[in-house]
Amino acid sequence: MAIETPTAAYALPANNGTTNYTFSFTKTEDDDVLVYLFNTSTGNYDLKTVTTDYTLSGSTVTFNSAPTTQVLIIRRTDFNTLQIPNFIAGSAIRGQDLDSYFTQLLQVSQEFRDLKVDKLNPEVWSDLDMNSNRIEELASADTDT
Repeated sequence: MAIETPTAAYALPANNGTTNYTFSFTKTEDDDVLVYLFNTSTGNYDLKTVTTDYTLSGSTVTFNSAPTTQVLIIRRTDFNTLQIPNFIAGSAIRGQDLDSYFTQLLQVSQEFRDLKVDKLNPEVWSDLDMNSNRIEELASADTDT
């Protein structure tokens, strides 16, 4: 059995004024790829629409016009369409089938990880709603440092 290093579930290329952005993660289907552009007015990432704002070919996103802000490309698998493997006693198990099931499991694990804020290296990619809770025992917020 070969062990492969998993790729990132998302890519955040900085804006470089070009229309083509290539992502390094593995996608199962084209509709698993979501593309966002940073909105400087709201401070959020806005979801873009395939064909209207960009096209997808293989692992390259091509925008209709060059973005002026950062691009966020995320893989999100539609978990509702994933099928549970059903191995029948006495049947042959093909390596291709096992690879496919393990790839789906790996993608689900990566996407679950990316939905959470890591305790060791926390990064927040959008607005944070604390639901009326507050953070305590912090130094005074007099400076950015």
